Amino acid sequence: MVPPSHKSRRAAPIDDDAKLRDLGYQPVLIRRMGPFGNFAISFSVISVLSGCMTLYGFGLIT
Repeated sequence: MVPPSHKSRRAAPIDDDAKLRDLGYQPVLIRRMGPFGNFAISFSVISVLSGCMTLYGFGLIT
């Protein structure tokens, strides 16, 4: 058992929305990503990487 004086000093998680309300601001950012958004970002990244590799090979051949 760890003595109380040697507990981990992790910062408590910050609730950004509560902090904004305390400062007088209304939080408007929606922090969520659904399956379609996840697919769209993944597809975009994979498309760029595969396109670059294909064009690199084409450039070396020509």
